[in-house]
Amino acid sequence: MIHSLHRWKRFGLLPILLLTILAVSIHANAAPESTFAAAKIEVQKLRKQINDANYRYYVLDKPNLSDAQYDKLKHRLIELETEFPQLITPDSPTQRVGAPLDGDFPKAPHSIPMLSLQDVRTKSEFVKWQSQIIDQLKLKPDTAINYVCEPKLDGLSMSLLYKNGHLIRASTRGNGRVGEDVTNNVRTINSIPLVLRGTVPQLIEVRGEVFMPLSQFNQQNAKLAAQNEQPFSTPRNAAAGAVRQLDPKVTKSRGLMFIAYAVGETQGITLSSQWQLLQTLKDLGFRVNAHNQQCHGIGEVETYISNWRTERYKVDFPTDGAVIKVNSLALQHQLGANVQEPRWAVAWKYNPEEKITKVLSIDVSVGRTGALTPVANL
Repeated sequence: MIHSLHRWKRFGLLPILLLTILAVSIHANAAPESTFAAAKIEVQKLRKQINDANYRYYVLDKPNLSDAQYDKLKHRLIELETEFPQLITPDSPTQRVGAPLDGDFPKAPHSIPMLSLQDVRTKSEFVKWQSQIIDQLKLKPDTAINYVCEPKLDGLSMSLLYKNGHLIRASTRGNGRVGEDVTNNVRTINSIPLVLRGTVPQLIEVRGEVFMPLSQFNQQNAKLAAQNEQPFSTPRNAAAGAVRQLDPKVTKSRGLMFIAYAVGETQGITLSSQWQLLQTLKDLGFRVNAHNQQCHGIGEVETYISNWRTERYKVDFPTDGAVIKVNSLALQHQLGANVQEPRWAVAWKYNPEEKITKVLSIDVSVGRTGALTPVANL
């Protein structure tokens, strides 16, 4: 090496060598900064797109993105914030659960946050999720966990608070920690009991989904079309808009339904499993999904997912996947949750069968008779 340096020096090339080494070092140090700067710009753009989509969906009831497009944006933002945690800010969409509040209804705080669900779309993603559970619980790798699989309802999350068996408050999920008090509107939904049946606990917060049945959705849109009014874009938007009407009579006319699947705060009741919880909700007078199923291990979960992929077209409620929950409530408590999602549940979402088509340009040709014929390039 010394001999080589002497030879470089003899020919007057040593300064050039040193400058080259210095330039390479500067370039190596600059690369991460350049990558960070690009990530920062992309994160800002993604947040703006997601916040705009949230406003259009939750406040205006006029979505501008499909679910797949929205999920793609959010997944990309999560990837960048995971790679560059210094870019995470308290106002990032990834740090908030649910929808913004618009001020039309009184605020209703949730004593236990109403979290969203992590979603998976493939077997490998589900296996990875289960492996994380097994690692956290310190179980053997081949342990078969007991799950409850439930259809994923595509409606509006709702919290119903009962004291001594009587409904005292109904609230939307809102931002996960504070929702909107929509009690007067929800009381018009016939499938929500105003008084519980059987042996009632001192206090119970029942959580579930308000939705518009598909048959009702089609009837409502046919009626709107006959009146030359704008039809609803999706059953979920129709349900959200109906619940947040200022006039409860409008809510009642929309034919909404409610299915229960969880509890929040409780007093005077002991539950040990998700399956027992569902049966208890049924005994109290709630509608629970008839397609819920207990599954033992990954194999039975996969079978459920495969069957539900086709069976979902035979039901009258909107659904875009399935929710898989650890059955044991003790294990659920042990697994806990992060800021946004419980670690003991995941939503398996099916890939969309419809996608947005972008019009790239429109060409207009003039026919022999002078007729103009527009042709869209998609």
